[in-house]
Amino acid sequence: HRDLADLQRLAAPGRATPATQLAARTHAFVMAMIDFVDSTRHRRQSAVERAVDHLLHHALEPLDTQTIALRFGVSREHLSRFFRERTGQTPARYLDRRRVDHALALLRATDLPLNDIAQQAGLRSARHLADRLRAVTGH
Repeated sequence: HRDLADLQRLAAPGRATPATQLAARTHAFVMAMIDFVDSTRHRRQSAVERAVDHLLHHALEPLDTQTIALRFGVSREHLSRFFRERTGQTPARYLDRRRVDHALALLRATDLPLNDIAQQAGLRSARHLADRLRAVTGH
């Protein structure tokens, strides 16, 4: 409440608060509100829901279902089943698709070496990228 009251005081009519100061304080207030909402949401989520969210938001990191299951204290099978119910696909298929799509975008847009592209897409090597590309596209 104090932050909101300070913001209201700074923005009061007739107050000569510099625009940059007002923008900075507004930004800080909005970010604090976002952090509060995120922390509240995470407290209400089950471990498997947090694990699924992690997979969805960190697909380009070098992770696998077993590692995430261990990190969040759920079984790999429960995580896979819940993920499929929520997204309509298995975690492995989702990760493969996201990583291959990202790698293809990098191939089109950059001149990076294949190993660098593979690593940026969360894959171990150019060979692993080729294997995943074949698995996802059939080519």
